[in-house]
Amino acid sequence: MKIRIITRTGLGREYDFDVDPSIIIQELKKRAGEKAGYSDLEKLWLVFDREVLYDEATLEDYDVQADSVLELVDHTQRYRSLGGLIGLKFVDVSDNQALKRTAWSKTAPRWRRTRHGLSLEGLCKNKKCEAYNSTVIMPVGYKKIDMLDESLEEITKCPVCKAYVTAVTCGFNNCWWRYDGVQSCKDGPSKRCSSDWREADDAYHRFNEYQDETVTWKKLTLEAAKTPTNVQTM
Repeated sequence: MKIRIITRTGLGREYDFDVDPSIIIQELKKRAGEKAGYSDLEKLWLVFDREVLYDEATLEDYDVQADSVLELVDHTQRYRSLGGLIGLKFVDVSDNQALKRTAWSKTAPRWRRTRHGLSLEGLCKNKKCEAYNSTVIMPVGYKKIDMLDESLEEITKCPVCKAYVTAVTCGFNNCWWRYDGVQSCKDGPSKRCSSDWREADDAYHRFNEYQDETVTWKKLTLEAAKTPTNVQTM
Protein backbone atom coordinates (compact mmCIF):
# COMPACT_ATOMS: atom_id res chain seq x y z
CA MET A 1 0.00 0.00 0.00
CA LYS A 2 1.10 3.58 -0.57
CA ILE A 3 1.48 6.07 2.27
CA ARG A 4 2.96 9.55 2.55
CA ILE A 5 5.30 10.84 5.24
CA ILE A 6 5.62 14.56 5.92
CA THR A 7 8.77 15.64 7.75
CA ARG A 8 8.59 18.24 10.48
CA THR A 9 12.36 18.46 10.30
CA GLY A 10 14.62 20.49 8.06
CA LEU A 11 12.71 21.80 5.02
CA GLY A 12 9.52 19.95 5.81
CA ARG A 13 9.48 17.75 2.71
CA GLU A 14 7.06 14.99 1.74
CA TYR A 15 7.98 11.43 0.74
CA ASP A 16 5.88 8.63 -0.68
CA PHE A 17 6.43 4.99 0.30
CA ASP A 18 5.00 1.72 -0.98
CA VAL A 19 5.00 -0.60 2.03
CA ASP A 20 3.33 -3.66 3.48
CA PRO A 21 0.98 -3.07 6.44
CA SER A 22 3.11 -5.52 8.47
CA ILE A 23 6.24 -3.36 8.24
CA ILE A 24 7.85 -2.60 11.60
CA ILE A 25 7.68 1.08 12.57
CA GLN A 26 11.40 1.16 13.27
CA GLU A 27 12.16 0.01 9.71
CA LEU A 28 9.82 2.59 8.20
CA LYS A 29 11.34 5.27 10.41
CA LYS A 30 14.79 4.23 9.19
CA ARG A 31 13.76 4.57 5.53
CA ALA A 32 12.12 7.94 6.13
CA GLY A 33 15.05 9.16 8.20
CA GLU A 34 17.52 8.25 5.47
CA LYS A 35 15.52 10.18 2.87
CA ALA A 36 15.32 13.17 5.20
CA GLY A 37 19.07 13.03 5.85
CA TYR A 38 18.94 11.81 9.46
CA SER A 39 21.53 9.36 10.74
CA ASP A 40 20.43 9.31 14.39
CA LEU A 41 17.06 7.55 14.42
CA GLU A 42 16.79 7.87 18.21
CA LYS A 43 15.85 11.52 17.66
CA LEU A 44 12.89 10.68 15.44
CA TRP A 45 9.23 9.88 16.05
CA LEU A 46 6.72 8.63 13.52
CA VAL A 47 3.31 10.10 14.26
CA PHE A 48 -0.11 9.07 12.99
CA ASP A 49 -3.41 10.63 14.01
CA ARG A 50 -1.65 12.61 16.78
CA GLU A 51 -0.18 9.42 18.25
CA VAL A 52 3.52 8.61 18.52
CA LEU A 53 4.08 5.11 17.10
CA TYR A 54 6.11 2.51 18.97
CA ASP A 55 9.20 1.23 17.15
CA GLU A 56 8.32 -2.42 17.77
CA ALA A 57 4.76 -2.12 16.44
CA THR A 58 3.53 -2.35 12.84
CA LEU A 59 1.40 -0.09 10.67
CA GLU A 60 -1.51 -2.49 10.89
CA ASP A 61 -1.32 -2.32 14.70
CA TYR A 62 -2.35 1.33 14.37
CA ASP A 63 -4.87 0.68 11.57
CA VAL A 64 -2.86 2.73 9.07
CA GLN A 65 -4.62 2.42 5.73
CA ALA A 66 -3.52 3.08 2.15
CA ASP A 67 -3.02 6.78 1.34
CA SER A 68 -2.60 7.65 5.00
CA VAL A 69 -0.34 10.56 5.94
CA LEU A 70 2.22 10.16 8.74
CA GLU A 71 4.61 12.70 10.21
CA LEU A 72 8.32 12.36 10.91
CA VAL A 73 9.23 14.50 13.93
CA ASP A 74 12.57 15.34 15.54
CA HIS A 75 11.49 15.04 19.18
CA THR A 76 14.74 16.56 20.46
CA GLN A 77 13.50 19.91 19.17
CA ARG A 78 10.34 19.42 21.27
CA TYR A 79 8.39 22.31 19.80
CA ARG A 80 5.60 23.18 22.22
CA SER A 81 3.26 23.70 19.26
CA LEU A 82 3.95 20.14 18.17
CA GLY A 83 3.51 18.90 21.71
CA GLY A 84 0.02 20.38 21.79
CA LEU A 85 -0.80 18.88 18.40
CA ILE A 86 0.76 15.45 18.79
CA GLY A 87 0.89 14.95 22.50
CA LEU A 88 3.03 12.73 24.66
CA LYS A 89 2.88 8.96 24.68
CA PHE A 90 3.04 8.05 28.38
CA VAL A 91 1.53 5.72 30.94
CA ASP A 92 -2.01 6.44 32.11
CA VAL A 93 -1.40 7.95 35.55
CA SER A 94 -5.16 8.24 36.05
CA ASP A 95 -5.42 4.42 36.15
CA ASN A 96 -5.20 3.48 39.82
CA GLN A 97 -5.10 -0.23 38.93
CA ALA A 98 -1.77 0.28 37.17
CA LEU A 99 -0.05 1.68 40.28
CA LYS A 100 1.94 -1.03 42.06
CA ARG A 101 3.90 -0.87 45.32
CA THR A 102 7.24 -2.71 45.32
CA ALA A 103 9.56 -3.22 48.28
CA TRP A 104 13.19 -2.19 47.96
CA SER A 105 15.74 -4.65 46.57
CA LYS A 106 19.35 -5.00 47.70
CA THR A 107 20.42 -6.60 44.41
CA ALA A 108 19.03 -4.13 41.84
CA PRO A 109 21.48 -3.04 39.08
CA ARG A 110 22.81 0.49 39.24
CA TRP A 111 20.43 1.74 36.55
CA ARG A 112 17.51 0.79 38.82
CA ARG A 113 18.52 3.07 41.71
CA THR A 114 16.57 6.16 42.65
CA ARG A 115 16.16 8.81 45.33
CA HIS A 116 13.22 10.23 47.26
CA GLY A 117 10.45 11.87 45.25
CA LEU A 118 9.55 11.44 41.57
CA SER A 119 11.38 9.20 39.09
CA LEU A 120 10.88 8.69 35.36
CA GLU A 121 11.56 5.43 33.53
CA GLY A 122 12.34 4.44 29.97
CA LEU A 123 14.28 1.99 27.83
CA CYS A 124 17.97 2.64 27.13
CA LYS A 125 18.60 2.02 23.43
CA ASN A 126 22.34 2.66 23.40
CA LYS A 127 23.85 -0.63 22.20
CA LYS A 128 27.19 0.24 23.81
CA CYS A 129 25.64 0.77 27.24
CA GLU A 130 25.63 -1.77 30.07
CA ALA A 131 21.91 -1.04 30.49
CA TYR A 132 21.05 -1.56 26.79
CA ASN A 133 17.47 -2.76 26.29
CA SER A 134 16.81 -2.39 30.03
CA THR A 135 14.31 -0.08 31.70
CA VAL A 136 16.32 2.55 33.57
CA ILE A 137 15.25 4.85 36.39
CA MET A 138 15.90 8.57 36.01
CA PRO A 139 15.53 10.28 39.42
CA VAL A 140 13.85 13.69 39.43
CA GLY A 141 13.35 14.28 43.16
CA TYR A 142 10.99 16.74 44.80
CA LYS A 143 9.94 18.77 41.78
CA LYS A 144 7.06 19.74 39.56
CA ILE A 145 7.73 18.99 35.90
CA ASP A 146 5.95 19.59 32.62
CA MET A 147 6.29 16.38 30.62
CA LEU A 148 6.06 18.27 27.31
CA ASP A 149 8.68 20.87 28.19
CA GLU A 150 11.91 20.81 26.17
CA SER A 151 13.99 21.23 29.36
CA LEU A 152 12.97 17.70 30.34
CA GLU A 153 15.69 16.38 28.04
CA GLU A 154 18.26 17.36 30.67
CA ILE A 155 16.62 14.83 33.00
CA THR A 156 15.65 11.97 30.69
CA LYS A 157 19.09 10.45 30.28
CA CYS A 158 20.34 6.96 31.03
CA PRO A 159 22.08 7.04 34.44
CA VAL A 160 24.86 4.83 33.04
CA CYS A 161 25.71 6.16 29.56
CA LYS A 162 23.89 9.54 29.68
CA ALA A 163 22.19 8.89 26.32
CA TYR A 164 18.70 10.29 25.75
CA VAL A 165 15.88 8.01 26.96
CA THR A 166 12.20 8.37 26.12
CA ALA A 167 10.26 8.35 29.39
CA VAL A 168 7.24 6.03 29.31
CA THR A 169 6.26 5.70 32.96
CA CYS A 170 7.01 7.05 36.43
CA GLY A 171 7.40 6.08 40.07
CA PHE A 172 7.30 7.72 43.49
CA ASN A 173 8.68 7.06 46.96
CA ASN A 174 8.89 8.85 50.31
CA CYS A 175 6.82 11.77 49.08
CA TRP A 176 3.44 13.23 48.34
CA TRP A 177 2.56 13.41 44.66
CA ARG A 178 -0.12 14.53 42.24
CA TYR A 179 -0.70 15.07 38.52
CA ASP A 180 -2.67 17.35 36.23
CA GLY A 181 -3.22 16.73 32.55
CA VAL A 182 -5.32 16.56 29.41
CA GLN A 183 -5.68 13.24 27.60
CA SER A 184 -6.23 13.09 23.85
CA CYS A 185 -9.18 10.81 23.11
CA LYS A 186 -9.29 9.19 19.66
CA ASP A 187 -13.07 8.93 19.44
CA GLY A 188 -14.08 12.09 21.27
CA PRO A 189 -13.01 15.40 22.81
CA SER A 190 -9.94 15.70 25.01
CA LYS A 191 -10.38 14.74 28.66
CA ARG A 192 -9.08 16.82 31.57
CA CYS A 193 -7.97 14.78 34.58
CA SER A 194 -6.05 15.44 37.78
CA SER A 195 -5.52 14.05 41.25
CA ASP A 196 -5.39 15.28 44.82
CA TRP A 197 -2.21 14.76 46.79
CA ARG A 198 -1.40 11.09 47.36
CA GLU A 199 1.22 9.66 49.69
CA ALA A 200 3.95 7.23 48.64
CA ASP A 201 5.60 5.58 51.63
CA ASP A 202 9.08 4.02 51.94
CA ALA A 203 8.69 1.74 48.91
CA TYR A 204 8.66 2.20 45.14
CA HIS A 205 5.20 3.09 43.82
CA ARG A 206 5.35 2.58 40.06
CA PHE A 207 2.82 2.76 37.23
CA ASN A 208 2.99 -0.49 35.31
CA GLU A 209 3.13 0.49 31.63
CA TYR A 210 2.02 -3.01 30.65
CA GLN A 211 -1.15 -2.88 32.72
CA ASP A 212 -2.94 -1.21 29.84
CA GLU A 213 -2.10 0.68 26.69
CA THR A 214 -0.31 3.96 27.20
CA VAL A 215 -2.28 7.07 26.39
CA THR A 216 -1.55 10.31 24.55
CA TRP A 217 -1.30 13.39 26.74
CA LYS A 218 -1.79 16.88 25.28
CA LYS A 219 -0.71 18.22 28.66
CA LEU A 220 0.77 16.49 31.70
CA THR A 221 2.47 17.81 34.81
CA LEU A 222 3.80 15.60 37.59
CA GLU A 223 4.67 16.91 41.03
CA ALA A 224 6.35 15.38 44.08
CA ALA A 225 6.89 17.13 47.41
CA LYS A 226 8.05 16.31 50.93
CA THR A 227 4.79 17.69 52.28
CA PRO A 228 1.60 18.53 50.37
CA THR A 229 0.74 22.17 49.70
CA ASN A 230 -2.60 23.93 49.30
CA VAL A 231 -4.45 21.12 51.04
CA GLN A 232 -8.08 21.91 51.76
CA THR A 233 -9.33 20.86 55.17
CA MET A 234 -12.91 20.44 56.31
